[in-house]
Amino acid sequence: MKLDITLCHSILAYCFANLDHYERQNRARYLLDEIRKRRINLNDDLQVYYEVYFETHHSDLLEDYQQWFANQVIYADYVTFVPNNLSNTEIDYFVNDDYLRTLLNITRLNQDKIVFSELLSSYDQALKNMGILQLNIAKILDRNANNYYNDYHFPITRKRIIAEQSSRKLSNWLKRIIQSETDFEIIDNYIYTERNNFKRYFLPHVQHGAVLKIYTISDQRVRVSVTDLIREFSSPDYANWQIELYLVQSTRHQHARNILTNNYFIQLEKGMRIFGRKGHTDQSDINVDYRKNITSTSMPRIHKRLI
Repeated sequence: MKLDITLCHSILAYCFANLDHYERQNRARYLLDEIRKRRINLNDDLQVYYEVYFETHHSDLLEDYQQWFANQVIYADYVTFVPNNLSNTEIDYFVNDDYLRTLLNITRLNQDKIVFSELLSSYDQALKNMGILQLNIAKILDRNANNYYNDYHFPITRKRIIAEQSSRKLSNWLKRIIQSETDFEIIDNYIYTERNNFKRYFLPHVQHGAVLKIYTISDQRVRVSVTDLIREFSSPDYANWQIELYLVQSTRHQHARNILTNNYFIQLEKGMRIFGRKGHTDQSDINVDYRKNITSTSMPRIHKRLI
């Protein structure tokens, strides 16, 4: 998952002018690292503005820009090109600069609606009203700020879910992480008990055709039999996905509730119970990191495959 951003030449110029690979706390290097983690949205119109800006105002940085741009467009997942000649009545009305209009019209199209710029502080409230998050250099580097950008800044360590929050809002936050994944290993002893939450708040965000390997237990104490498990996960509710169901011997052999995908390790302290009841969450914590960063991907000891 890469957040979509639109990038202003003011940020690039700062980076190229101040980059020092030998300075330990070099802000320009940190900024470039943040940019590399994202997917930049642009079009031919914006590219022309970039070129003219560096040729006219920062000719000493033109070669740095051209090299950066050439490296950026090599990789398909680092850049998204959108149509030219974009227009939006609201943006065109309150922004009187053609370059900023182009920048913001591109931002409006992407699903994350984030723009990196040093030139938009005076438009902050108007952009908020439009659902656009503008981040200057200080805000980009501020890990403590409560905003959409930091909500997806990995690793996510102890994202605290407060009781009685919106289950749908939590579901939509999780959607941005899992919607592009195609392989899931879901370890949850109580997923049958929480099957309604699973189907309402998790499954709708999983691509059709994805493989879901579910590891769970049969526990007579909570009246969950092998027959119940097979009947549930063989039902038409799951027809759009490839379900594999594995029985774990007991909670002693596996207790933690985790989800591993192609790219991520997601630790839901309470599993699907995190979505609570009647549309309101239970208190819980969430941790998310890239799968490549975790110590081990070892799976629970399997007692039997059911489906």
